[in-house]
Amino acid sequence: MDSANIQWYLGPAGTGAQMHFHSHAWNWLVHGRKKWYLLPPALATYAQRHVNAGGLLPPDLVRRAVTCVQEAGEVVFVPHSWGHAT
Repeated sequence: MDSANIQWYLGPAGTGAQMHFHSHAWNWLVHGRKKWYLLPPALATYAQRHVNAGGLLPPDLVRRAVTCVQEAGEVVFVPHSWGHAT
């Protein structure tokens, strides 16, 4: 049985999320812009520090990440077990 989980976050400019992974997720951005770093499941990992505190990824994984910039009103779909940080 699948469960649904709706979460809502609000933060000032410069905030984001450390590298992590979970089940698939639809991410709708209401305001601003957000840079995404995405890693396939084989490279997915958890970071213990916030991205702005140097907790993104080692440089070799940053180079391997798929990146994109999400604009207000856009939706980013992150597949199951894909690592991601913003």
